[in-house]
Amino acid sequence: MKKLLFSILMIALVIACNTQNNKDSDMPKTGQEIYRRNCALCHGADGKLGVRGAKDLSTSPMGLDERINRIAYGKDLMTPFTGLLTDEEIRLVAEYTLTLK
Repeated sequence: MKKLLFSILMIALVIACNTQNNKDSDMPKTGQEIYRRNCALCHGADGKLGVRGAKDLSTSPMGLDERINRIAYGKDLMTPFTGLLTDEEIRLVAEYTLTLK
């Protein structure tokens, strides 16, 4: 019984370590990469797609702080990304969206 519990514990530990390593290596490094993974489906690569009511980001009058807030907390059908992205990732995405033309 002790061997079984020890084996289960070791397997769980290996899985946990691999999951963390994969998260770090798969983690996007730029606002553009994060945007492509999380936002382009609705907003499009250029910010103009407009799926499910997504706003045209290339013409948005929002400043950086407003964009950070919108990404963090969402609105209407938009997913709130707090808890899904770090504060730094949210800031990087918001900064990237300011470059969309």
